[in-house]
This record gives sequence, C-alpha cells and structure tokens, in this order.
Amino acid sequence: MITNFEAHTPPITENEIKIAELVKSILKTRTESNPIFSEQLQADVNYLNTTGTNITSARLRTIIHYLRVREKLPIIGTSRGYYISNDIAEIQKQRRSLMERAMSIIEVAQAFDEMEQNFLFDGLKIAEQ
Repeated sequence: MITNFEAHTPPITENEIKIAELVKSILKTRTESNPIFSEQLQADVNYLNTTGTNITSARLRTIIHYLRVREKLPIIGTSRGYYISNDIAEIQKQRRSLMERAMSIIEVAQAFDEMEQNFLFDGLKIAEQ
C-alpha cells in the first residue's frame, strides 16, 4: 500500500490475479501500431471477465504492475495506450520513461524534506522568540 492512497493501493487480490490473465490476453493482441487506452482496456476487462468483479482504473494499474513485475511481461505504456513489445529499443525507452518519472517523484520528495527541515528550523526560531 502507498501512504495517502491506501484505499486505492491495497495488495493485489487472488481475484485480480485471475483477471490479470484476461488483461494479458487482451494486451497480447496489441502492438505499437494499435495500443489500447486504459479506459478501453478497463471497459473490455469489465465486460469480458467472469469473476463478477469490475475493476477500477486504480486496480487496472495494480494488475499492470503485477504483470510487469511478477510475470516480467514487457507492457509498454505511452500517451497512446498500452501494448506488449519484444523490441529491445522500445523496452529500453519504457525503462527510461519509468526512471524519469521515478526521479521526478524523488525530486518532489526531496523538496518536501527541505520543507520539513525549514519548518522544524523556523518552528524552533519562533519558539525561542
């Protein structure tokens, strides 16, 4: 779970692992030339799945994460949608995109560290006056 997003990021469930197989089968039909937007993927999964559980966009991201990390499925995600690629250049580009986004998040976290330190320091100064 991710702090402040607990309601949206619980661990993947057994039911969602079953749904992951459906997500995988849909994505295997997609390539760089015909990616699928997350909204359409979610709608297709909710229409086709037989588990009786509809997934939200947040849970779809959890399933995509599971497929990428646990099953090592090379799912590429771009502004044009999701698809699977076995092209090493596309996989490297996806990795670079993920690293850039991660570094951006780390940069914000470091700014919050500075804010916290400034707050603590300023708080001490105020208390001394």
